[in-house]
Amino acid sequence: MIKKTQGFTLIELMIVLVIIAILAFISAPGFERFIERGKLEQFKDELYTQLIFAKSEAIKRNKLISVVLYKKTSPPNSWLMRVCESADPSICKSSCEKDNKKVSNCYVINEESILPSKKAKIAGREKIIIFNGQGFAKEIKDDGSNISKLEIEIKDKENNTKHKVTINKSGSINLST
Repeated sequence: MIKKTQGFTLIELMIVLVIIAILAFISAPGFERFIERGKLEQFKDELYTQLIFAKSEAIKRNKLISVVLYKKTSPPNSWLMRVCESADPSICKSSCEKDNKKVSNCYVINEESILPSKKAKIAGREKIIIFNGQGFAKEIKDDGSNISKLEIEIKDKENNTKHKVTINKSGSINLST
C-alpha cells in the first residue's frame, strides 16, 4: 500500500497567490488615500503647533513675534514657516538679513520646511501673522492684503477642503475639518 503524502499542489499554491495579488491590486488605491490623509493631517498639526508656539513666545518674551508662511520654489508645493522676534515680516522672511548683513533686534526662533503632500493645495503664496506681547494678532496678511481673520485651507487633489486653520485678531487659533 502506497502512503499518500500531505501538502499542497503547485496549482493550489498558484491559485492562492493569484487571489492575494488580486486583493492587493484592489486595496492599493484605498491605501494611497489613507497615506495622503495622514500627510494632510500631519501638515495641519505642524502648522497649528508652530502658530501656538509663536503666540506663546510673544507672550513669554513680551515682544512682537512674526510668523511668515510662504511658498518655496523648490521642491514644488513646499512651504517654509519662519518664526522671528521681529516687527518686520520681510526681514523675518529673509532670515533676519538685509543686504547680506545681519539685522539687529531680529532673531529667528524657529524655521520649518513643510511639504504637505504632492496632491495637497493651499491657496495663495504668503501668509503673515504678527503676535504682540499679549498674544493678540497685531497684524494679519494674506498675500500682502491686511485682513482681520486668516483662514488657511488645506485641500486635497480634488480641491475639497480637508482642514482649516483659522487665526483672528484676538489671537485665537482654531482647527476645523
